[in-house]
Amino acid sequence: MRYVVGSVYKYQSKKTEVMIQRPLSDPTLQDPDITINGEQLSVCSSFKYLGNMITNDALLNVEIKTRIGQATAAYKTSVLPILIQDCETWHCKKTHFKKLEGCQYRFLRTIIGKKWEDFISYLSIFEILETKKISIAAIEPLVRMKRLQCLCKILKMDNSRLLRKVAFSETIEGKRKKGRPLLSWRQAISQDIKAFHLEHIYTLSKCDQIKQLSQTPLHLEIADMEWKQTVKQKKLTKNTKSKLILI
Repeated sequence: MRYVVGSVYKYQSKKTEVMIQRPLSDPTLQDPDITINGEQLSVCSSFKYLGNMITNDALLNVEIKTRIGQATAAYKTSVLPILIQDCETWHCKKTHFKKLEGCQYRFLRTIIGKKWEDFISYLSIFEILETKKISIAAIEPLVRMKRLQCLCKILKMDNSRLLRKVAFSETIEGKRKKGRPLLSWRQAISQDIKAFHLEHIYTLSKCDQIKQLSQTPLHLEIADMEWKQTVKQKKLTKNTKSKLILI
């Protein structure tokens, strides 16, 4: 739910923190001169707030890169919590999931004592861990489950709550650039609902949706298994096509 656009101004002192967003409607607009307590606010394209990277383009590229860097620095202790912290608000694209999976792949490969020269696949690592009775979920189904858990909490909130307003608000002004629109958080949630086979909640009323999401357990193991089977099938199909081309 990152809606930061235009230039970002941040002022932080011991007791005060201010952030102002300026829209990009007029590229020739001069940056304002804002001074608080004798200190001038600086203009920046991104900054860290409560562990998250806030950027002026509403994308996750900087956030994902930062998460991977932080997890790499602390991989001997708590890799996964650092890597996907606050993922409930992410609107990940396939490229973002690929980067996170690549990070997890490197850590797990090190744990099982393999090197990059061994050319072991991502799925093969999970299979090796399963033989040792170690169950670790892939990044994508784990992030999707956490987003659905966050959705359930938001649905329980009163309509007057700011978080609920932001999550389900609509843009009534402005015009986006030409091309494919960016993936929104609500669109990502729709993908999560499909991944966990909860499409039937669309036919329910608001109260029943909240009740259904609250009472229906989210089976991460099943979603993770289905995800791995899908990836394996895609890999087999790709290898089959490659063989046909060579023939």
